[in-house]
Amino acid sequence: MFELEYKIIRVALNVPLRRLFDYALTEKQNGLTICAGQRVLVPFGNKSLVAIVVEYDVTTDIPDSKLKSIIEMIDSQPVFNEEQIGFLNWAAKYYQHPLGDVYYSALPKLLRENRQLEALLPESLVATPMMPKRSEFSANAKKQIQLYDLLKHKTLSRIQLADHGITAPTIKKFVDQKWAEWQNIKPAPTTIDKSQLQSGLALNAEQALAVAAINQCFGHTTFLLDGVTGSGKTEVYLQVIEQRLLKQQQILVLVPEIGLTPQTIKRFEQRFKLCIALWHSGMTDKQRFDTWQKTQSGEAKIIISTRSGVFLPFADLGLIIIDEEHDPSFKQQDGFKYHSRSIALYRANKFQIPVVLGSATPCLETLNNAMTQKFHHLKLNQRAAGSQMPTMKLLDLNLCPQDSGLGTPLIERIGEQLAQGHQVMLFINRRGYAPVLMCEECHWLTECHRCSSYMTYHRNINQLICHHCGHQHPTVHQCMSCGSTRLTAVGVGTEQLEYKLRELFPDIPLTRLDRDSTSKKDSSRSPRKDKSKRPSDHRWHTDDCQRTSLS
Repeated sequence: MFELEYKIIRVALNVPLRRLFDYALTEKQNGLTICAGQRVLVPFGNKSLVAIVVEYDVTTDIPDSKLKSIIEMIDSQPVFNEEQIGFLNWAAKYYQHPLGDVYYSALPKLLRENRQLEALLPESLVATPMMPKRSEFSANAKKQIQLYDLLKHKTLSRIQLADHGITAPTIKKFVDQKWAEWQNIKPAPTTIDKSQLQSGLALNAEQALAVAAINQCFGHTTFLLDGVTGSGKTEVYLQVIEQRLLKQQQILVLVPEIGLTPQTIKRFEQRFKLCIALWHSGMTDKQRFDTWQKTQSGEAKIIISTRSGVFLPFADLGLIIIDEEHDPSFKQQDGFKYHSRSIALYRANKFQIPVVLGSATPCLETLNNAMTQKFHHLKLNQRAAGSQMPTMKLLDLNLCPQDSGLGTPLIERIGEQLAQGHQVMLFINRRGYAPVLMCEECHWLTECHRCSSYMTYHRNINQLICHHCGHQHPTVHQCMSCGSTRLTAVGVGTEQLEYKLRELFPDIPLTRLDRDSTSKKDSSRSPRKDKSKRPSDHRWHTDDCQRTSLS
């Protein structure tokens, strides 16, 4: 070991190396306070990189002549607290991933750059000692008086100023006269009172038992809310959240897809009149930083997020809800590979708070944990609000005539529903006309030359397309193996279903909804124009988002 007169810090860098790096503090930096979780700028090769301090005041094996000094300390305060550092170190070890990459996964993009945290905070207008007395304003300067009254009691963000109707010229007047100035101010934690919470819906017996069980738990407990579709799991979430809000705690709600967040946040906003933050990849870097900052400060009480929201910093986390916990999108498949549910359970155990896993079809490991009593199993077997479960019937196509995947009994039932003016929806998990073309002579199949998949036949555009690698080829009319022209479509896709239904029910408007028919912007918002000029009350609908629907 080399005993040095200056302090040594150990940092994590966003590089694909499973190690930490030692740097020295310069003589001027030795007097500065430094702690784990701070960001520093360090030289690395011919570049300057943002690093996270992992340890400080350590010894090193690097010779004095080769030890580099940090360039500067970016922040005066750490961006990671002790709890975050602990669970990020655990995640790196558990998933066997470089620590620097794990740290960077937990930071919004703006903090991965050499930008001071204080400079990124939202600006607010603050009164200065130079602001005159109220009596010195002209009686006709109503907007100036209004702004004076507002600034005497609090600072105001640009959004708040706009909400109060303060115009830009009025603000400019105050700033130019140095009566007020813009300052970067850290958001303050908010306090929730009962007036901000709307009353919930009436619960059935199963829902009431689930809410009571979750609200009565102390410490860390994991609940599996196993409820059939329409059983009111969301209402259980909302009523459990209400109790945590009254304790001034934060709630993390993880949802599997970005597409689910708008409808989820709309229902939450109708119920709770408070700051609800979003976190997903569809947001801008600035929006994601704002959510990160509001979560850290405690201003955001409810955070609705996709999988990466499990890394957010919390001021006082009181509950984690994972909706549709079985969904594979909670697994990160690129870069730092992790499962949000596992990290959420670890953090909840450290916070000593409950976790609610909601699903109509729990994954096998969750179900096994419930059956072995590691998780508390809450069942919702009845639909909420008195609605009835649908009647389901399995049709064996081997025992009845069928055409294009439609059995005769199904066609008859479709006809009955249409005759009564009802809509019909069919789902199929294949797009295109048929998954493959086959030679009737030698059983040759339309294989993709670029990968090991088969080429799907798209009749509308007369193309063979590989849905695995994207390779396209004009439709072949002759077997590439034996030369036979007897090629037949094998299997059923959305296009074939559409053709058959138009043949069976020519007077009924039909819409196919799949990736091919909705490739253009806004094409999924309204039905495609039908060349046959059928009535506009579209009662048919075909869909393929891993399935196909008809309505």
